Amino acid sequence: MEPGVIPYLFEAEGIEKVFGSLLSYDDESSDNIEEEYENYRDTLPNDIIPFSIDPAGNLICFDYKSNKGEAIIVFWDHEGAWEKEMLI
Repeated sequence: MEPGVIPYLFEAEGIEKVFGSLLSYDDESSDNIEEEYENYRDTLPNDIIPFSIDPAGNLICFDYKSNKGEAIIVFWDHEGAWEKEMLI
């Protein structure tokens, strides 16, 4: 029997990852989307917009690089942030 869907887990390049939380537009939130974007702006590739964060501080992002009208979802590993293209 195949296991059911576990809502907080996902796979990126065959590696199991844990979903943390959605970023918020609430100015009082510790996971404010605008603050997180500003915190990582210098290391994020162009056209990458974070919408979620995992427990380790990595970002789940919309990637508009290839298609401005339709994004794909990518996993951005903050430990490889110095390599501006570290997306899974």
